[in-house]
Amino acid sequence: EAAAAGAKGMHSASHIAPVNALDMGIYPNPTTGPTRISVTLPANASVSLSIYDASGKVVYAVKGINYPQGNQVINWDGKSNSGEDVKPGYYFIKVSAGSLTSVEKIVLMK
Repeated sequence: EAAAAGAKGMHSASHIAPVNALDMGIYPNPTTGPTRISVTLPANASVSLSIYDASGKVVYAVKGINYPQGNQVINWDGKSNSGEDVKPGYYFIKVSAGSLTSVEKIVLMK
């Protein structure tokens, strides 16, 4: 009964905060190299981008890119941080801005 009484004060499901995810898109996907990663920022933010291969190894990463609120585009040339072409395969793109993060799969073909 005590639990039922406490439940009356709870918010309905429509008031649950959304999952901490960014609205992110990748174009083209699949790609042969150059790719546009679009992200919608709810506020000004310092953005980090990491690209992982299928084994979880980071092949490309940039951190601390300051962007204003709104729709932003990050261009990736299909190369690793060392400047080499990334091999064909499945990759995961992770974008973080503050407490918000999104991960999307991309297919790289050559």
